[in-house]
Amino acid sequence: MYRKILVPLDGSELAERVLPQVEPLARCLNAELILLRVPVYAYEGAHAVSGFHGYATLPLPEERVEAIKEAHDYLDRIKQDLVTRGLQVSTVLKEGETSESIIEFAQTQDVDLIAMSTHGRTGLRRAIFGSVAEDVLRRTGKPVLLIRALEHE
Repeated sequence: MYRKILVPLDGSELAERVLPQVEPLARCLNAELILLRVPVYAYEGAHAVSGFHGYATLPLPEERVEAIKEAHDYLDRIKQDLVTRGLQVSTVLKEGETSESIIEFAQTQDVDLIAMSTHGRTGLRRAIFGSVAEDVLRRTGKPVLLIRALEHE
């Protein structure tokens, strides 16, 4: 069944709302949780708003180093919390376009399930910022568990 569950996290509390849903599933199935983080560099937001999601630029070396360190620290903190509760957890940091990185990792690492929160954006905010969760759901061949995490919850 599900032996490897990929949990993409963007560093937000909203994204972490998937964790209470996958924890009992992982425990019941004795599955490994793989926490994945794709660092976003400060300037990438402008490309996303303009619609250039696939546009590749190189970050300044100090920006990249700091973003990677913050991402590792974040993943380690979440991992330690889950490990102390008896779960099997690993962490992965990928660089690149977020949804593409999630899809590629899931495919190449033989992930059984992708579990993630969706921010529940609608209207103009959804049109401008898009939805990584929606893109992953539409483009992957893997099963996807989406948890709608509303900001006012």
